[in-house]
Amino acid sequence: MLLTDFNKAESKQPFLNTYKTNRTAVLIFVLSEEEEQRKKPFLRNNTLYHQLNNRVKKVVEKTGLDYFFFNEDHHIGVGFGERFSNAIETVYEKGYDTVITIGNDSPGLNANHILKTQEALQKDHFVMGPAYDGGFYLMGLHKTYFNKAKFQSFSWNTSKVSSQIVEYIKQLTGAILILNYLFDIDNVSDLKKVYKTLSLSLRLLRAIIQKLIQSIQFSLEKLHWFVFDIVLKVFYNKGSPSISL
Repeated sequence: MLLTDFNKAESKQPFLNTYKTNRTAVLIFVLSEEEEQRKKPFLRNNTLYHQLNNRVKKVVEKTGLDYFFFNEDHHIGVGFGERFSNAIETVYEKGYDTVITIGNDSPGLNANHILKTQEALQKDHFVMGPAYDGGFYLMGLHKTYFNKAKFQSFSWNTSKVSSQIVEYIKQLTGAILILNYLFDIDNVSDLKKVYKTLSLSLRLLRAIIQKLIQSIQFSLEKLHWFVFDIVLKVFYNKGSPSISL
């Protein structure tokens, strides 16, 4: 059940309903389309951002869990760590005991990852879904392990953040579940890796990523030939004889 839709411009109140199907909620924490394009220029003029958002919502809906969709318009704080921690705290304040946080940029994420996390949370485990770049695509956290100030101090948006969080949790409990590694999409190289590992059943998403990769490669080829034909020819081909008619 979606308890909040941050894409609705008519309301700035994040939580529209206090009904809870259980004690676990999923927090989908994403940037706005404009901010994603600023951080990841290769996402401009394509439909990948919207497809990723639609897909992650469908994945969560399959689990039957309540979920909250936070985009940047409703983030509170300065810097990623503060905004992310505030979002987690807000969900806890609505009466949930455990929160499963995910983003929209790991297409390999499926409903089983979330359901397995929920099962572990019911046993008071901490759950980490690590990404290959040192970040994470999923985190399952009981409110008793959540220290807002500590979470804000982690090295967010670096390759250290996943290991830092796990090391902190180890000081509190040995009950930790590490899920399989997945790729997330932060750059063009990630696009190619995600495409190679993406399920064949995700035809639309595969087609969008393939088209985007082809478009990027075409642009790079044009740039290459521009440099070779114009720049190098003008500045480095100085020994050629002139031809006069």
